[in-house]
Amino acid sequence: MIGPGLAFVAYPAALMEMPVAPLWSAIFFLMFIFVGLDSQFCTLEGFITALMDEWPRYLRSHKELFILAVSLFSFVIGLSLVSRCGMYVLYLMDNYAAAGMCLLFITGSECISIAWGYGASRFYANLKEMIGYPPLRYMKYCWLVFCPAVCFVSDRIDVSWNKATEELKRAEEKFPLFFHEGLKNSNLYGKATVLSYFARIVVLYS
Repeated sequence: MIGPGLAFVAYPAALMEMPVAPLWSAIFFLMFIFVGLDSQFCTLEGFITALMDEWPRYLRSHKELFILAVSLFSFVIGLSLVSRCGMYVLYLMDNYAAAGMCLLFITGSECISIAWGYGASRFYANLKEMIGYPPLRYMKYCWLVFCPAVCFVSDRIDVSWNKATEELKRAEEKFPLFFHEGLKNSNLYGKATVLSYFARIVVLYS
């Protein structure tokens, strides 16, 4: 058992067998709340900071309103997760938006953007300047070849395996095919966005 089943079925069942079960259950789910809040802070801060650095003229003077708008939008989107079909949405997001092919593609694209767009030698020199000593030289070749190759090969394997079609079940019901096709297309749009940023870096630093 993995994922939501492990967190919301297996562990709570095990906690019920422990002494003072209500106390341990409360601590366990409080831990989940704090982990979620911490992840949300990091995610929103990175997203908001990137947009404010990109358009400081329009956003920095209205920072509080911008943060409020992003938070409200995220809240509205998140309401789908607490609806009656919320578990379906969670499984689909877990398999298409936050794991596997999407993250591998983004990681590989970041390596290529830095190593080939910005320049591996330039990035190596920046790291040396920041940390005070030269990093291991083989890291340059990892950025250039090894890491992108591993990410993209793993991405292709994950796509060809298509485990979501086989495993995404709830109450012995498979998800409708249009869910998978729609989310696959959304994933492709996300990849196209990443490639557009890669192209911009190449134009800026070439």
